[in-house]
Formats: sequence, C-alpha cells, structure tokens
Amino acid sequence: MLTAETRMVIKLSSTLKDKKLIILDCDGVLWRAETAIPGAADAIRRIRDANRKVVFLTNNSTKTRKDYVKKMRKFGIEASEKEIITSAYAASIYIRENFGEGVYAYVIGEKGLYNELKQAGVRIASEKDCIAGKVEVVVVGLDRGFNYRKLRYAMEALKRGAKFIATNMDPTLPTPKGEIPGAGSMVMALSTCSGRKPDIVIGKPNPAIVKLALKIWNANPSDAIIVGDRLDTDIAVAKICRCTSVLVLTGVTKREHLENSKIRPDIIVESIADLPRFLID
Repeated sequence: MLTAETRMVIKLSSTLKDKKLIILDCDGVLWRAETAIPGAADAIRRIRDANRKVVFLTNNSTKTRKDYVKKMRKFGIEASEKEIITSAYAASIYIRENFGEGVYAYVIGEKGLYNELKQAGVRIASEKDCIAGKVEVVVVGLDRGFNYRKLRYAMEALKRGAKFIATNMDPTLPTPKGEIPGAGSMVMALSTCSGRKPDIVIGKPNPAIVKLALKIWNANPSDAIIVGDRLDTDIAVAKICRCTSVLVLTGVTKREHLENSKIRPDIIVESIADLPRFLID
C-alpha cells in the first residue's frame, strides 16, 4: 500500500515533466567535499538526454567557475563555465552592475572570490586602502585562512563607509566527516564587531543569485526546479522565487529536521540519483 507521502510525491512528480531548467546545488547534492554522491553523473546525463537545461548553482565562493568545471569533470560530470553560477561570480556581477569597474574592494575570502572579482574589473584593496578610506566595498565569503587581522581591517573599512556584501550566510557546509564552519561564520564575526548587517547577501536564500540564473537561461520561475540539500537556503529560495523545490537527503538536511521546520519542499528524494524518474521516466 502506498504511503501518504509516496502518493503526494507521485502527484507532484507529474507536474515536473514540463520543467525546462534544473538548477542544482553542488555541495551535498553532487558531492560531499571530495566524495561524489553515487549516481550523480549518470542522473545529470539522463536529465540532459531528455533535453532539460542544467545549471549548477552554489553558495560556495572558494572556487572559480573554471575550477568547478575541473572538479565536476573529476566526478564524471561535464559542464561549461556558463552552466555554473557561484556566489563569487554572482557577487562580481552585482558589484560591476552597481558600482562600476575599478571599485576598490577589501576581500575576506579565497582564490575563487578574488579571481572572479578581478575578472569583473574590481580592484583588490590593501590594508592601507582600508585605513585611507579608499575601500568602497567589503566582500566576505568562506575563508579558511580567516584571522583577526583580516577582521580588523574589514571593520575599519566599514567604519569609514564601505558597503558590506556577503557572498552567503551559510553557517556550515557538509563534508564526509561532518559539517564545518561556513561563510556565515565570518560574516557574523564582522557584523558583531562593526555593528552592521550586510547591505546585501548574494547567495541563497537571497533571490538575486537565482534571478541571475533565470536571466542567463531566459527562463521563468515556473519553468525551473531547484534541487538542494538545505531547507534554509535551497528550499527557502525556491519558495521565494516560486520555483518548484526538490530536497535531497545526502547533505545537511535529514528527515528528522523536517518535523520542526516551517519550510517544506515540494518533493523529497533520497538522492539526485532518484531525480530522473520523477522528471522523465
């Protein structure tokens, strides 16, 4: 006998057949750190063979889109840079469109964030620039070399009027050995000492990053499915943007977390490996 949950999944899955754009989170959906989710590469091939567009959208700002192309290839997933949107890339687009090229930015982050900003014409500010009041934007992403010195000069730039941009507010990110601190930890440290909240958060659940994906692929929210492993980012942004949401249980969110959550996905699957049967089978 079918359970109530299974009947609901069957009912909802019938609405997925006409979706054109599949927006996939990465960490927790395609892999955990350096370990691939079993069946992910095959699932993506099957989805593409059914003439669906696939976009990879991640809050992680530590890698460039070119880095993600290489990482996906290692896991058997072929992707172009155009198909990848990171919070670092989305932040660079936002800054270029709102501040123009040549803006001075003090950055707390890693190579991916620095390189995407540079490619967008952003000038990477020094500590002296922070003291001199030259910095117009402070950008904060995940930084595994985060320290007191970086925090001090970012705070100085904010005190002198710089805008505060966070790539994302993820408190943690999943690894095979458990969760580790995410970019939100660095953002909150700066927010605490400066007394300021970010002027904008680029990544999920902020809709800006999803709207960028829809714009690039000329799709309406009703055309898109967002697949993710976090209720508070992936599923929340799907609700905000009015896209269909699919939760996978291979990352942060487990079934027991759903009991006390007000955020409810449209469909729950164990893994991305199960997704093609709802879309095309």
